[in-house]
Amino acid sequence: MLKKTAKKAPRLRDIDVAKGLGISLVVLGHVLAKDTFPKDNQWFLDMWSILYKFHMPFFMYLSGFVMMYTYRPLHTLKEYGSYVGGRFNRLMPAYLLFALIILVGKLLFQTFFEIPNAVSWEKVAYVFIKPRYSYCGFLWYIYVLFIYYVIFPPLIQLFKHQVKWIVLGSFVIYFLPRNSVLASDQVMEYMFMFSLGILAASDVRFVEIVERGKIAFILLFFVSLLVCYFVDVPKILQGFIATLGLHALVRIKGVLKFEWLVRIGKYTFPIYLLHMIIMGFIRMVAQKTWGWDGWHFLIVGPVLFASGLVGPIILQRYIIQKIPCLNRIIR
Repeated sequence: MLKKTAKKAPRLRDIDVAKGLGISLVVLGHVLAKDTFPKDNQWFLDMWSILYKFHMPFFMYLSGFVMMYTYRPLHTLKEYGSYVGGRFNRLMPAYLLFALIILVGKLLFQTFFEIPNAVSWEKVAYVFIKPRYSYCGFLWYIYVLFIYYVIFPPLIQLFKHQVKWIVLGSFVIYFLPRNSVLASDQVMEYMFMFSLGILAASDVRFVEIVERGKIAFILLFFVSLLVCYFVDVPKILQGFIATLGLHALVRIKGVLKFEWLVRIGKYTFPIYLLHMIIMGFIRMVAQKTWGWDGWHFLIVGPVLFASGLVGPIILQRYIIQKIPCLNRIIR
């Protein structure tokens, strides 16, 4: 087990860099809106389909790592209730606030613009029971993350911190039939990668293996990307290979020096909450006025990606931080 003092756990450089890389991949994946693709840009669609094989598994791995690295054993129901309550206050106000912001925004603009995943009464109800299928489907991650914070502490206690058994059980769960109610389909899909992150944070041998085999893991990752172009590799397999490769990549000395990734990683939560709103507005205006098909996408695409990364950081630093009630939710 990693040694933890009573004080706040020290930051890990490789995880800070990995968080910056992980949220960058998420933003890149969201350059394309749901069911809206730029014509004559098959190259990006191919890259996008491969990216969706591993970017959220890697992000979930990092989420599990961070949860376990900052975790303190819970000995009583009161401690557990306090822990869950704290995570609820950290995550769910942001979830509900941005569901409301997106609802109002889409209702205002969908009369004048073609908006992907438009609002309906059914999709409003799905915010609470089937988040992935709601009008703000990208927020499902926050919903699922809270569920993980509810279920994993009892599992860790039940298995007496033998996380390997939780990882094995999560792997089996991945293949069981799923239902979308209360995001159980997403919970089951990413539970394996989340628990793998918990294992990596709780057993130093895992990271040692990544360190010793980092060149092999990185090469395997890039080879797997090429294979994915020709073969439909199962998501759980590609996610696992990519996670090992990307964690190994951020432990390379040269990559560890990427201060810009560290800075992006420190704004992971604001970027996740805000990037789709900023990118959605820019995409909407671009499609209405200039279009994004053909060579236009070579300009619109990078603008969307850059705005999705930089825009939330600017808003957080220069506006949100000056409004205490918002800063408590979005920080």
